[in-house]
Amino acid sequence: GLRPVATRDIGLGAQYPEWEWTARAYKADWTAVRDCDPDTSAAEPGLHAARDARLLHQLKRIGTAPQTHRRRSEGESLDLRALVDFAVHRAGGQSADDRVYQSRMQTDHALGVLVLLDASGSTADAAGGSSQIWDEQRRLAANLVQGLEEVGDRVAAYAFRSFGRRDVRFLRLKDFDGRFDGPARARLGALKPAGFTRLGAAIRHAQCRIIAGAGTRQMLLVLISDGIAYEDGYEARYADEDVRKALQEAELGGVGCVCLSIGAVDADAGHRNWGASAHAWLPHAGALGPQVVNLFRTALRSAIGRSHGSAMRRSASGWLQMR
Repeated sequence: GLRPVATRDIGLGAQYPEWEWTARAYKADWTAVRDCDPDTSAAEPGLHAARDARLLHQLKRIGTAPQTHRRRSEGESLDLRALVDFAVHRAGGQSADDRVYQSRMQTDHALGVLVLLDASGSTADAAGGSSQIWDEQRRLAANLVQGLEEVGDRVAAYAFRSFGRRDVRFLRLKDFDGRFDGPARARLGALKPAGFTRLGAAIRHAQCRIIAGAGTRQMLLVLISDGIAYEDGYEARYADEDVRKALQEAELGGVGCVCLSIGAVDADAGHRNWGASAHAWLPHAGALGPQVVNLFRTALRSAIGRSHGSAMRRSASGWLQMR
């Protein structure tokens, strides 16, 4: 079955289940995820400061909702408050603002995005030990966070790595109420690939973070990873099935999922892990712009469809079940 993710903190971090596909059941409280900050003593200041104008232009098209603009010189209907003010001022012999119309436009950014960066050791191994792919992943994360912040969306950014099922580390780069400023860039610049990739636990923790912190009607998790879920005891089909289940859980909770990989990665592993979630393989960080609208909208539609269906099942049965 597929159940809501339950978490609790017993001092070791947030506890999450893990999916055992052979038994078709969850291992309760199997993993622990700890929140922490990267050590910035080795930060690379200014490394990711470039502005991706093409990506920014496309991001402006996503996640907007109707917003009423009042006190306009022309519009679809009268702004009654402005009209009353106009009449009162004119009756009193005062100069009056004659902008008495209002319009509804798609300008309200109602999108919350959590960018999750895979900081495990395999991101360096993917290029035979070269840092090229890792640097492109960090650049992509920076471009996305900077662009989303600039267009007015709610955005947070974290990285993750693991050192066993009870030591999954969730590294703060920028929280929803913070800014992508010098300290946030320093935290990103200080990251180096290390550890392993217990991907399901990181996705589950990210889902809880965005639901608790975004405060928006539309929510997206953007995962930047080489697509290889691996750790001792967490590999092959066991890991693949758990990652797919975690992504399904996020969508059932109303969080759309976009999975992005850069460079020479194992495409077959990515297909196995990402399943039906929106995903793309990019040659470099600057290649996202032309695809971002389709990817984000596909993920949002999928989350709306899944979460609507799960709400109907909860209403009918009082508990979320999917067999």
